[in-house]
Amino acid sequence: MRTFLNIAFIQLLLSTISALLLAQMSWIGKLGISLFNKSYAFLKSPLQSGAYIFASQLIIIVILHIVYRMLDKKIRQWICFIIFLLACIGLGYTIYDFNEEFSHRILKTKFHFGAYLIWIGYMLTPIYYFLLPRRKQDIDTEDLEEKV
Repeated sequence: MRTFLNIAFIQLLLSTISALLLAQMSWIGKLGISLFNKSYAFLKSPLQSGAYIFASQLIIIVILHIVYRMLDKKIRQWICFIIFLLACIGLGYTIYDFNEEFSHRILKTKFHFGAYLIWIGYMLTPIYYFLLPRRKQDIDTEDLEEKV
């Protein structure tokens, strides 16, 4: 349970910082969201965007924690690698989109850093679970296999 709380606290901090940065978009970005993209209105409020970001991070943490508890080391590492790879692809696409799409370029650098921080948080969770030491159960089963 302690491993779960450690990574959840780290993600809570990253979500808060990211939400604060996202809320500091340019006034023209806020205007565009208010007039044209109302589905993104939650990005203007740090409280709402932070809650959404943290909830999505928490889903990944719960999935990886269940995987850590129930599956053996090789499968855990593969799942962590796949989630990390998906986060890298998401970060790459976000960087590409912010550089190519004019409406995203004018949102300000702080907004961009907030979005990048979300993806970095997504990358941090699988790295954390990938590097966690082996569980006692894994060590016990390896000892039993060596004795047989």
